[in-house]
Amino acid sequence: AAKAVIDLNQYELASSYGDLFKNDFQNKEYIFVRRYGANSNFEKSNFPVSFGGKGGTNPSQSLVDEYEMITGVPFDWNNPAHAAQPYLNREPRFEATILMNVAPFKGKVVAAYPGGADASPNPNATKTGYYLRKFLNEDVNIQTGGGSGGHVVSLFRLAEIYLNYAEALNECDPTNPDIAVYLNKVRHRVSLPNVVSELSQEQMRKAIQHERRVELAFEEHRLWDVRRWKIASTTLGAPLKGIKIERSAGGGFDYAPVEIEQRVFQPKMYWHPIPQSEILKLKQWKQNKGW
Repeated sequence: AAKAVIDLNQYELASSYGDLFKNDFQNKEYIFVRRYGANSNFEKSNFPVSFGGKGGTNPSQSLVDEYEMITGVPFDWNNPAHAAQPYLNREPRFEATILMNVAPFKGKVVAAYPGGADASPNPNATKTGYYLRKFLNEDVNIQTGGGSGGHVVSLFRLAEIYLNYAEALNECDPTNPDIAVYLNKVRHRVSLPNVVSELSQEQMRKAIQHERRVELAFEEHRLWDVRRWKIASTTLGAPLKGIKIERSAGGGFDYAPVEIEQRVFQPKMYWHPIPQSEILKLKQWKQNKGW
């Protein structure tokens, strides 16, 4: 089904990942979108608090760590160079998606450091040390309501179709060279090196899962992906992590991952319980396992 969409030859990847999330409903990557009229509600909910927002979406450290270096090397806290400057030389989707400490935004910087205007204990300040950038219209003035041209939310776009196709092929025909071809089309847009086609089926599965998490972040795929992959116990069930920021002796900042709260996902949560009222009506039915 994904290949049938590709073969229509009606869609193409946008040249810029960041430009996808601006108010351009005619972008050729879009297949099906939902358009919202001119308002600043999304910005009011998600701008950092010193910019007049409520800081509603706080990306996790596990997502931040998923973004590769621009060379294609995975980010690693055990690498001293990475740990010293964790936001330097990351691939382009990182800055297009995440607002981190001292990131430039609307003519100033995000002050998520201790004592900063975007840090706790300021009301509604980020709990993880990060704010959302993706989808935000920086031209919006929350105080006046000006600058909003509306929003376009993608429900289907070509990059997802490429990833759907690669994943389906890897499950049914794991030696098919198209798997790497279409996975790499998504990576090429942000100048990342190729994933090689010689990977095992499990290695390619992990590469596809990584690419979906990064490419489709905050587009309402991740919850369903980890459930259908049956990895939610180690993802949704892992502790929520953020970043601890401290001023360094040299005047910069030191960063270290820190646990924010415990999370629980038990295997029974892959299915909802059948209401007891229905079990009583149909005695041959069995309750879903674990409930």
